[in-house]
Amino acid sequence: MKILSTETNLGSATNVSNASVVRLFNSGDSNILVTRKDYAGTVVGSFMVPAGQVIYAEKYFTDTLEASADVKASKTAYSSMMSFVGQTADPLPTYTVSVSASSVDEGGNFTVTLSTTNIDDGTQFNYVLSGTGITTADFTSGSLNGTVTISNNAASFTQTVVEDTLTEGTETVTIKFYDASMNYVGNTVTVSLNDTSTTPASLHSSHRYWRIIEGTHTNYANHFPRVARMGLNTEESLSGVTWLYTFASDNCSDQGTYTNWTPTTYDHGSPISFTHLVISSVYNGSVRSGTYKVEYSDNGSSWTTAWAGVGHNSSQNGTGATAIWPSTGNDTSGNNTCFCGHGIMQGSRFGPDNPNDGTDWGSKWSGAGFDQSIDKAFDGYLRAGSNRARTSGNAPVITMSGISITVNEYVKVYSENNYPSTVTATIDGTTYTSSHSGSQVHTHTFTETGTLTQLTVVNNGSQGRTYLEGVVVDGYLLKNNTTDNGWNY
Repeated sequence: MKILSTETNLGSATNVSNASVVRLFNSGDSNILVTRKDYAGTVVGSFMVPAGQVIYAEKYFTDTLEASADVKASKTAYSSMMSFVGQTADPLPTYTVSVSASSVDEGGNFTVTLSTTNIDDGTQFNYVLSGTGITTADFTSGSLNGTVTISNNAASFTQTVVEDTLTEGTETVTIKFYDASMNYVGNTVTVSLNDTSTTPASLHSSHRYWRIIEGTHTNYANHFPRVARMGLNTEESLSGVTWLYTFASDNCSDQGTYTNWTPTTYDHGSPISFTHLVISSVYNGSVRSGTYKVEYSDNGSSWTTAWAGVGHNSSQNGTGATAIWPSTGNDTSGNNTCFCGHGIMQGSRFGPDNPNDGTDWGSKWSGAGFDQSIDKAFDGYLRAGSNRARTSGNAPVITMSGISITVNEYVKVYSENNYPSTVTATIDGTTYTSSHSGSQVHTHTFTETGTLTQLTVVNNGSQGRTYLEGVVVDGYLLKNNTTDNGWNY
């Protein structure tokens, strides 16, 4: 045969010098589908050029061919020795792969279809799914390969994407078909798998057992909570809490004190992930407080303290104190008779940036003398009364400086309740201000993130001392390195 023109790639529609007979060479390593269109751009048909092979095709002289730059076409003279694609005397099979969707969300599905010509019914083809990060866990079928059977020149399969809890980002899966000899047939198709999930921090998830037990009630013997319960959460709110167990009724109708209960160990059966551990206590009546410990175990017999502290329901209306959760959830301002003591229910964020690195936080404060030691604000307890820091004079500004604390979620500063107060927080060089007018408010919350370098606290009442009950960063109560109270990890 005789070549009559130079090679032209089919990256765009090309009529190859008005040729009626064309020679097509696939220089790539994948089979490539060639589309034939008439002079008006209407698709007439398509056929496959196998990788690394040459085929010949007849077309009307004004028809165009379109594929990719890897397919080189040239005009050629007719020869009786040619074997034409689709020729009746020597029919060649063709393979076209299509997909129902090029992008699907987790939980969705897509169908892949192999369309053929000149293939007998009952012929089987293998398919393989692949891609960076693509595993069997991505699909409900639990498989990345399978077999389809041709019927009426078509076969298909469907895959459903698993809606998992992992944050993986968008992944791309590639689908290819192979014949019984494992020769690649048809064109390659891809599908984007859109990640719709977020991953809870996989921290402290190796501890299988959890429990709450009573601590030492010294100085708290007269009043302490009626009941308590523990739960896991991935956010700092009651929404989404999975309560692990409840020691007793939490209907807010119980009277009196409740002591010496035996906790039920929560066995979650396998490692779990969570970002906050939530403890709620029910109080009925006047001010109550009590001490608790949260413990974990890997074997259900040897226990380690995760948290030790005081549950206390000193009055407050909850404004700005989003972590003050009434256990019933009926009154978000905390004005009913059921309270979650603010010293025990703190949603603790288990993260890599626990600020309690051994720093003596009490030594970082200046600006006034204290007649109730500043260290009482960093003893691992978040509580009111005589067990908090108090200045010796009225309305002085006290300042915490010389610090560098990473803030991922929030900073909460607990000052005196029933008095107006102002707190400032300097984060990444910017100073933010929180002011309360009194009326039981004492929690100042800053949701800015970055590096905390300074805090100031002042009681705005001319006749009031400046009090400081404690500082919480991302659920961790700041505590001096001399105490075992509060969150230990």
